Amino acid sequence: MKKGPFPAVQVTWRDSALINEQSDNLPTVNTVISVGWLAEEDDDHIVVVRDYHTNPDSYRWRGACAIPKFAITSMVRLELKKGALDAGQGADGSPRRGVPAP
Repeated sequence: MKKGPFPAVQVTWRDSALINEQSDNLPTVNTVISVGWLAEEDDDHIVVVRDYHTNPDSYRWRGACAIPKFAITSMVRLELKKGALDAGQGADGSPRRGVPAP
């Protein structure tokens, strides 16, 4: 598995549904939109993660979701402002409070 940085993506996909109780209604397939880091991709599936930890003493991933490619209806790579995700800087380029500059 490669190391970051990972592309940011928006994935629209079809998810199955299950009703675990007695019901007169049948479940329906749901459309889901997931946004995150594209941590893995092969011929069968992708893995989108919410958080990627850069600290080597921490766990690597949080909020990982594997999505089969047959369920994906669209995937768009998101363009991020250059340097917007650097430590000490917010998405709009302004300083983030409580985060020391590198």
